[in-house]
Amino acid sequence: MNILKKYSYEISIICYDRLMPTIPSILSMVSEFIVVSKHDSAFRYLFNKKKFDIVVDFYDPDIDFDHNKVKLFLMLDCPVLIGFNQDKEKYDFSCKSFIKHCSLNDIYTESYHYDENKPFCDRVTFLLNQYFGINTTASEYMYQLDVADSISNLVFEYITDLKNRNLFNNKKSTIVVFNTVSSDKYRSLSTELVNEVCDYLINCNNDYLIILLNFKNDDLCVKSKKIIINPFKTFAEVVALIKFSDFLISPDTSIVHVGCCFNKNAIYIYNNRKLITGHENNIVWGPIGEHYLQIFADEKLNTFQGDDLRKIKFDTIKRALIKKNIT
Repeated sequence: MNILKKYSYEISIICYDRLMPTIPSILSMVSEFIVVSKHDSAFRYLFNKKKFDIVVDFYDPDIDFDHNKVKLFLMLDCPVLIGFNQDKEKYDFSCKSFIKHCSLNDIYTESYHYDENKPFCDRVTFLLNQYFGINTTASEYMYQLDVADSISNLVFEYITDLKNRNLFNNKKSTIVVFNTVSSDKYRSLSTELVNEVCDYLINCNNDYLIILLNFKNDDLCVKSKKIIINPFKTFAEVVALIKFSDFLISPDTSIVHVGCCFNKNAIYIYNNRKLITGHENNIVWGPIGEHYLQIFADEKLNTFQGDDLRKIKFDTIKRALIKKNIT
């Protein structure tokens, strides 16, 4: 989006209402957010629709065919609709009365053939190259987020104060942001594991201060001034917190991609699963950058749900921390 804005494109995003409290504060390059609920599939918006020149369907490889989405595209009547791997042989429309006479070739102006086993950022750079003629390589591509100066300054002062207040051997403390949960229970960490990791970090040779995200103080068995429950409430503040931290630990969730925005030194924990389309989640939605270590609860690739991260052993995390020279 930021690249397109630099080339004078005006960008709108169809955004679910549940994301509106967080998304606009970190995507200032977007001109308009079209707010919809998951159930109305943007139809309410169409009563006052504007004319779009180009619509891009980034087809989530974890989601099967969505007839509501196609219905929306037909109603938008956009002159250019770009999709990926949207071939007429892929779906059977016979049971969908409103599009039974359509094929995907009638809906999509362009349908680029793309290897869905590549990271998501490859798809973005592929589009920029193929349609917009903007020469950007996947290796150069980085996520970009914006945070207001007022929020950024507030969090920076907080982090600076923490580093200076907890001097250890005349050295500033190292700030570790430790996110503990993901979007579902199977990709979240157990309270036992969180406590074991915290206990390890506070007893390391260097002075590590741990800021815990999404964790209750009552569940914290390890009591130490070096462990802090996240004091910030908004997602934009958490983005800034990660930006100014020194190290990040998180299971597979949006926090991983925030860390990638700032190329954080990090450990990211995945549950080694396939998407429902058969593609590897660890590749499609894996981290990008240089300094992270991606680890798995189980080396065996499992189907759909994958192995349960709540069952991951501390030794697996400990080996990763040692590999990152945290001892």
